Formats: sequence, structure tokens, C-alpha cells
Amino acid sequence: MQELHEGALDLNLLSALDALLLERNVTRAAARVGLTQSAMSHKLRRLRELFGDDLLVGGRQGMVPTERALALAGPVRRGLLELHSAIRSTAPFDPATARRDFTVISSDYADFVILPRVLEHLSRHAPGIGIRMRPPAGSIHQALEDGSADLVMGMPVEGSGLKQRVVFEESFVVILRPGHPALAEGDASIPLSRYVELGHVMVSANDEPGVVDRELEACGLSRRVVLRTPYFVGVPFIVARSELVATIPRALAEEAATLVPLRILPPPLPLRSFRVMMTWHERSHRDPGHEWLRELSRRLTVEALA
Repeated sequence: MQELHEGALDLNLLSALDALLLERNVTRAAARVGLTQSAMSHKLRRLRELFGDDLLVGGRQGMVPTERALALAGPVRRGLLELHSAIRSTAPFDPATARRDFTVISSDYADFVILPRVLEHLSRHAPGIGIRMRPPAGSIHQALEDGSADLVMGMPVEGSGLKQRVVFEESFVVILRPGHPALAEGDASIPLSRYVELGHVMVSANDEPGVVDRELEACGLSRRVVLRTPYFVGVPFIVARSELVATIPRALAEEAATLVPLRILPPPLPLRSFRVMMTWHERSHRDPGHEWLRELSRRLTVEALA
């Protein structure tokens, strides 16, 4: 292996290497850092010469990193992120003129309750700020650590190097359509005995019992789950057009009630409230732009749900 002279590596080459290892495609890597495809191909040749390794080779589904490239990927990504964070922490941030994208991992609950308020504010007051959404798939901790995500909204994430803040405290309500035969027009609540007889929509990604089922079991009762879905967002629309009922977070129910006709009632059994969280990596903690986005998301949500 040829000796690598560190002075031969500049920030542009390291940025190109980072983009190539993230995208594993020359064209996409070029677009990521604002280069032409030919310029990125030239940088890849230069990197191969400097490291004495192919770094990326052809595979069945695109370019595949070599063992040397895999060993470089983490340190290069972390080093660039630390550098960018240090630069941003000393630079003023004006949301009205800033041009920056943030990548947010969120549950569909947060998509429905939190992000629309944030995006409405951005369109009016920070037009150069963009949001890229990512589903909560794979290792969320890894995404925050390697910088492929900036912020997680709506779900708790545990792991070293992470910071969290409570956005607000959420409670549960029962929803059903207006005119549902289980409830008279003037009724302000639904009896527990009637509640368990009805068909329910349950939000769950697996077959495990939910918070409602555990509380019912403690009372020696069970409910009839007619529909199990992994997504919150569709539930109010299903309930509004059926004889089913659902027990969902209050903020989601109240937001959905502005779009479809719903009756919102207190649950007929005690259900614990839960905290809606936002999580980020400590590397971004004092980044002025990141601080602004976190505070904006929290403030707008609390104001709307107070």
C-alpha cells in the first residue's frame, strides 16, 4: 500500500469522499455537493490514487464500498460534521435569509400534528429553510450520529450522545362519527360496557397489546379489534365513515376534527398520558440554526395545543 501524505487531502476531496460513500453513485454524489458528474469522477480517481485503493467498485445494485472505504466512512463523516458544526456555532443565523435543509425523522403522528405548523411558519418567515422527511426505519440513533438526520420528532430515542426535550404532554380520547348508534346526541361520555362491545381501530405495528388493552385486561375486560393499522393518520377518516371507534392522542383527534366530522369523548377508563419528544445529537446542540428549529417546533406546537 502506498504511503498517504495527509497534505494531499483537502476539504473538497474529503467532502467528495463522504458524498460518494453516502450515495454510492457518482451522479448522485456530484449533485449532493454541487459538482458535475465529470468533476466527481475526477475526484474519485484522485482519491483512489491517494489511498491506493479502489474505494468503490461495481456491484449488482450499483457501486459497493471496499473494506478500506468502509473503514474510512465513519471517521470522515464524523470529522466533517464536527467541522461544519463548529463553523455554524460561530456564524450568525438569520432564518429570514438562511438557506439550509434539515432532515427530520418523524412518526406520522408528528407529521400530522407538529410539522404542518412548522412548515406554515417557514413558508412565511424562513423561505430558504427546507425540510426533508424520513420515516422511522432502520437505526434512528445511527442516523442522528452519522448526520443523515438532524432531528427526531414524536418518539423517544435512546442512545449515547443524544439529547431530548419534551414538546408537550399528550393524553388519549375516544373518537366516533356523529350520529353513531352507540351514543345519544346529548351524551358526553360512553359507558365502559358499551365501549368494549363496539368494533375498534387499533394503531399498532405488531400483535402486542396496546395501552388500552392492558388497562382493560386489568379490569378483566377486552375489546374487539376490527382493524389494526400501523398508522395514526388514516384512523380518523376511517372512523368518520364507519361504525368503528378508536382511542387516539387528543391533539391528533382535534386536528382531524377540523377536516372530517368526529365526536371526541373522554375514554371510559383511566389511560396514562405520554410525552411527545424531540431528539437530536449533542453535536448539533449549540448550532444556532438547529436551536432555532427545535424551539420553533416546540413553541408552535405548544401554542396551538394549549
